[in-house]
Amino acid sequence: SLVRLQRRVAAAGGQLVVVVSADLSGTHPSSLSDVARLTEVGASAGYRVIDLGAALASDAAPEIALDGWHLNAAGHQRVAEILSPMLAPSPVVTTPR
Repeated sequence: SLVRLQRRVAAAGGQLVVVVSADLSGTHPSSLSDVARLTEVGASAGYRVIDLGAALASDAAPEIALDGWHLNAAGHQRVAEILSPMLAPSPVVTTPR
């Protein structure tokens, strides 16, 4: 389960991030029905959930999707733009000695 996986990741010093795909079958991407539950469990278990349906909601689905479920190259680029600042490590700040 994701809860057990989060425990293993945390024990190794990491942070589990679950990225939930979007429903691309409409004119604009939308969240899948299980996002709310995953987010609720994640909040209590300590893992992070990123909802691509919400993140892509302002995009036109036909411009980023091959079909109702699969992203095209432009869609993958948009997801990279969304995820990269969320997943990039924080810069290391050093102070002079």
